[in-house]
Amino acid sequence: MGIKVDTRQLKAFSEKLETLSTVQKEVFFRQACNQIGAQYLSIVIPATPVGKGSMDGEGHTVGMGGTLRRGWSAKAPTIGGGAGGYTVTVENPVEYASYVEYGHRQTPGRYVPAIGKRLVKSWVDGQFFVKKSEQALKPQISPTLEPLLDAYMRTVF
Repeated sequence: MGIKVDTRQLKAFSEKLETLSTVQKEVFFRQACNQIGAQYLSIVIPATPVGKGSMDGEGHTVGMGGTLRRGWSAKAPTIGGGAGGYTVTVENPVEYASYVEYGHRQTPGRYVPAIGKRLVKSWVDGQFFVKKSEQALKPQISPTLEPLLDAYMRTVF
């Protein structure tokens, strides 16, 4: 007893995929990277903690907080990365970002003019806002990319 399978349509589909130009593929992959980068920014920016700003010697607030939140940016997608695919880089170059993310040591009793207080604890726990944002993004990737892939496939076929 044998089963016959007609693979002509599958072969035709495969051949059509092979004829796609490099430019068409690159446009799609760059759009996908931009979409995921924008989606990540929409999650990580509101999740980024905002400080109270700096204080003068008399304990009055003289600056606005939010430097860390305003520091986020995304670079244009590039070819490469660990797996040789496309990579979008989302970064926050604010110098203390890693300390807020992972935590940091400090010297109890030291006076910090920016906050107008003496430090109490020797360790400040990290807030892991980047890690939490990445975890929140993962289940959104497929639903975000499916309409983009569907639209791309409609223009190609």
